[in-house]
Order: sequence, then structure tokens, then C-alpha cells
Amino acid sequence: FPVLYSILDAQRWQRLVRTFFDQHACQTPYFLEIPQEFVTFLASGQGLEEGDPPFLLELAHYEWMELVLDASTEQFPTTGFHPEGDLLRAIPQLSPLHVVLSYQYPVHEICVEFQPQTPLSQPLWLLVYRDRADQVRFMEINAPTARLLQLIEENPDNTGFQVVGQLAEELQFADVEKLAAFARDILLQMHQRDILIGASLKPC
Repeated sequence: FPVLYSILDAQRWQRLVRTFFDQHACQTPYFLEIPQEFVTFLASGQGLEEGDPPFLLELAHYEWMELVLDASTEQFPTTGFHPEGDLLRAIPQLSPLHVVLSYQYPVHEICVEFQPQTPLSQPLWLLVYRDRADQVRFMEINAPTARLLQLIEENPDNTGFQVVGQLAEELQFADVEKLAAFARDILLQMHQRDILIGASLKPC
């Protein structure tokens, strides 16, 4: 948790870590899973003190998710889809190395010099992913884009156009063709960033 470590003074960090070691009963012995236990510990409210940053839990969760993707043994699939397939007419295929996250604080911007004390007026949506160069990256997205990705994941047999139709219905957006044209640009961006790895050969 390098950012969290950097914004807490040394004594506060030591007290927090010591309380974690003393009071939290970890459910795993594996080193790479200890950060998840630490986030669970923070979410329980144990170890928190007056004066702690209000974003402490969210920042820890964000840093943990970066580690999860960095350490993941998942691989990009190589069969069952066309790398340059039509993302609307066929079934878009998501990379297994991505996660859509929502926070009340701009956790991706927090540092020693920037520590917001009040939550954002609207939830922040972040797409965190690992590309083919094994670099963990993040992308700030809006709520409709987040929902589009969620619908693709929840409906693995639907074409991109069918997913856009579901999104249009949820948003009460009457012109599905117009939304599809907008969605195509977003899907192409996702493909360029290795978040979408292609589309299935199954026709619309």
C-alpha cells in the first residue's frame, strides 16, 4: 500500500499495522492474499482512529486491486474469438484482466499533496486493467460506460448491439442506432487498450 503508507505518518502506520497483526484473524496463510485481509480488517472498522483520512478504506481497496491484477495468473485467451471481430455484430470478448470499480473519492489522484476531505458529488468509476505488456493501468470512465462493460460481462451470449439495446432500455434512450454508433467508438477504445480482446465468430 505505497500511497497509503506515504500519507500516514510513521507512528500512525505502525499502530495500524500492529493492530492488524494483533486483532485480525487472517483466513489465509498466503503472502499475496494478506493485502485482501488488510482491506477486510479496515472495512470492519478495527484499528481506525480519529483523524484518519476519510478515504483510507477506499484508497486501500484501490491499491489492493492494482496488486490483484498485477499478480494474477490469468492469461489472455487465444482461441474461440476473432481478434478483429465486429464488436457490435458479434459477441464482444472481455479480457479476464480487468475490473470496474466505483468510489466516493478520487483514489487514483490521492497523494501527499492531494488528500480530499469530502466525497465527490457523484460516484467515481474506474476501469483498472492489465494490458498485453503486463502493465497495470487505469482509466476513468462514466457510469454508462461502466454499465456497458458490466452488461457485456453479465450477458456472455449477447452481441454488442444486443447489449447496447439493453443499455438503451435502462437509460430510456429511444434512438438505439445513435447509441450504438457512440458505443462502437467506446468499444474500439477498449479493444485498443486490451480490455476487449476481440469478438466471437457467432454472427448477429
